Amino acid sequence: MEWRVLSVDELEKLQPYLAQGLRLSKVLDDLENGTFESLLSELHSQTGLTFRDSFLYQISHELYRRLGIADRIEMDQNSTISSASGTA
Repeated sequence: MEWRVLSVDELEKLQPYLAQGLRLSKVLDDLENGTFESLLSELHSQTGLTFRDSFLYQISHELYRRLGIADRIEMDQNSTISSASGTA
């Protein structure tokens, strides 16, 4: 097994799936045969979950709403969700 470093951003993107019971060891095994983006796309198609289902999204969305920038952030996250799920 080769070493794989996951960034905090990647771990945050995995959080909704890990919270639903996905094992980190399975993620690491799957990453040996593909990219992180393809893994996210596969997990999304299997579960329907996205970053919007994560704990961090709830907290950050409330913070952005209070700062008055929620609309701009939501547009950025929609493009991230689209690219992760393979849609345009």
